Amino acid sequence: MRAFRVIFRQTLKAEFADRERVLSPLLFAMVILVVIAFTFGEPAPESRPAAFIAQVFLSLILATQTALARAFDPEQQDRAFDLLRAAPISPGSIYVAKLLVVIMQGATILVPSIAVSALFCGVSLAPDRLAAFAGLCLLTVAGLGSLGVTLAAMTLKAHARTVLFPLLYFPLATPLLLAGTQGGIALIAPETVVTAASTVSGWVTIALSANAIFLTLGILLFGELVKSD
Repeated sequence: MRAFRVIFRQTLKAEFADRERVLSPLLFAMVILVVIAFTFGEPAPESRPAAFIAQVFLSLILATQTALARAFDPEQQDRAFDLLRAAPISPGSIYVAKLLVVIMQGATILVPSIAVSALFCGVSLAPDRLAAFAGLCLLTVAGLGSLGVTLAAMTLKAHARTVLFPLLYFPLATPLLLAGTQGGIALIAPETVVTAASTVSGWVTIALSANAIFLTLGILLFGELVKSD
């Protein structure tokens, strides 16, 4: 546990030491939202919940993709993997530490995206629904992080990494995006409480299942993916 805390602190420090790595995905998400808002204008009242959810998840997946594609750049530059391979630390600990940092970075994109999207779409949510929607989005971020960290390790030594990563990332992220968007619509759109609760529960189950699959595969495969030649 002590070794994990050390790895987590070092990963966190390396990730947030470079402001460009933190600000670029966030600014990218904001640019996406501004372009959508000025292109389509304010949506009709009946389509505001769907437009709000679409904007949040579109900005989220595109911005996180740019961050995840180069998730291991600090480790490559510092040759940290060479040191970690020699240390008595399980690869799973390194993976989980990186995943937690990625989730934190995703949260820094998520919170402003929800606020700006709500402003542009004219959506006002009750505190309980806002908290539930934010939790659903954070669950999606965790799943995207698990998938993204695994794919970043898989494409670490690929020559066409910038092309290969999104080709793998977007199709595999589809179940999570469907669960997030459809669960969000069921949560925010006006429906009966019983119907909304049962529908949201089903989509949350799908999101949790995808999270479990991506996390398990990541922990099991990470050691082989970053193994030296």
